[in-house]
Amino acid sequence: MIRVGICDDVEAEKNRIMEFCNRYFEKLSITCEFITFSSGEEVLEYKGELLYLLFLDIEMGDVDGIQVMKQLEERDNVWRIVFVTSHEEAVWETFGIKTLSFERKPISYESVARYLDIARKECRENVTVLFNKDDASSCVKLDSILYIGGDANYIRVHTRERNFIALGNLKKWENELKYTSMVRVHKSYLVNMYNISKIEQEIKFRNCDLKIPIGRKYKAEMKEIYQSYLMTVLRGRT
Repeated sequence: MIRVGICDDVEAEKNRIMEFCNRYFEKLSITCEFITFSSGEEVLEYKGELLYLLFLDIEMGDVDGIQVMKQLEERDNVWRIVFVTSHEEAVWETFGIKTLSFERKPISYESVARYLDIARKECRENVTVLFNKDDASSCVKLDSILYIGGDANYIRVHTRERNFIALGNLKKWENELKYTSMVRVHKSYLVNMYNISKIEQEIKFRNCDLKIPIGRKYKAEMKEIYQSYLMTVLRGRT
């Protein structure tokens, strides 16, 4: 399911975007959930599951869209932002790591469909991995993950920027990430081959002092998988 957020203090504008989203998803027979907001404060108070796309107005009272964007850059529950506003002069202020685009009101169906296409493409290509927590969710770029450690019915996700606990056991995530750069190297660890610098008695990571042990029964197969992965990467660069 793709979850879409719409923030505008004008009800007609929210309804317009929702109508276009519904038209898009009905054509593709895809389920979508909408989360609507009437102010920047409401967006910042949102603690729910990940919004893959947030349509955000700029002028909405005490907390404007630019302030919201800057705070969301430090959070994980909004992946991409599309500004939809009448204030074209603010376009230069909307650039940020989460900003997908800037659209002048009234936004067209074609524009809404284009941004939804991008969100779906990112999901389909597994550019990001969605981890569910007890009270929220986290969207993490695959290449930022160093390793995942198993802990009973939970996992510990270690990235370059942070670590967190998520739901699901290691076997579940081994299956979920089967066709990515993640590989099982120990009964307690999945490792991201993208971030490996060297394999000896332990696995060493690029630009990092962390080391992960290799389980005896995984060692031979893991080295073969890693060599195959490196060859695939090299072929992709030629």
